[in-house]
Amino acid sequence: MEITNVLKSTSYLEFINELDNLVYELLYSQNGGYINLDSKDAVVEAKNIIEKFSYEASKIRKKVDFENADSIVKDKHKELLNQVEKHYNKEAIQWADNVYQDMIENCLMGVSINKEDKESTDKLYNRGLCAISWIKDVKNLNDEEQKKLVDGFNSEFFDNLYSNEEEYIPNRAPDQSNCTIFLEIRNLITEDENHFLTLDLSEFSSVLTQKDILYFSGIQKELATYKKTSQKDELFLIDSAMEILNLKNNEDKYSFVQQINDDFLLFMTNNKKIEEKDKITLVKRRIGLFGDKISKETKYYKKLLTSSNE
Repeated sequence: MEITNVLKSTSYLEFINELDNLVYELLYSQNGGYINLDSKDAVVEAKNIIEKFSYEASKIRKKVDFENADSIVKDKHKELLNQVEKHYNKEAIQWADNVYQDMIENCLMGVSINKEDKESTDKLYNRGLCAISWIKDVKNLNDEEQKKLVDGFNSEFFDNLYSNEEEYIPNRAPDQSNCTIFLEIRNLITEDENHFLTLDLSEFSSVLTQKDILYFSGIQKELATYKKTSQKDELFLIDSAMEILNLKNNEDKYSFVQQINDDFLLFMTNNKKIEEKDKITLVKRRIGLFGDKISKETKYYKKLLTSSNE
């Protein structure tokens, strides 16, 4: 090979090597390489990495005079951009998860500090549920994964609410409510509203879970607003469903009410609001599932699967 061709080809390959070295330095350097950044740092720094490549690559480009030099720079830019986008997307989710974890920890800390202020603890509890709904959307979690987050949050929240030893004995909320007492209080809402509104729910802390106490507390507040009729309609809807199922024992009635309430809560956290038609659809679904549980059959899902194949 003639020396002029040797020099030209060497210069050409050196040009490619310099661009490769630039890409690898920006991505993998131990001193600020983009791939070594995580969470918020990776999100914030992404644009700077691309701009730095453009600046440094332009200086390398000026030193050569090859016909396809611009095309090579463009390809290297695309190569870098693909790696940055991949890492950016992963770390953006990680940043969101870190923020979510901080919010949950702050809610738990807040309830420990403000446990005597019921309005404050109610707000902290709702904030935690909203955070769970948000991270579900961010991470595309399924309903089961969301339920695990809610259950974990409930456990820690109420443990923090009753964090002192004296509060645990004997007033710590039980793991499961007394079904009969729960239903008796629930019946008061439609049968003797005034009596229900005068109840001091804290007196039931030894027989009702904190979740159920919050449930009744929320209804007491709503009965004093324009939501009063809607709240009672919801109770009548669930009562009608229990009549259709012909539920007799209190354990089954309590379980059914809890499952419906969980269905409504999950729908609201996912859709921000719930209409009467949505409630009816959810109750019909729960009637089918609960009926299968009682009869120990699987008609509901079998029917869905069969109809979907038709």
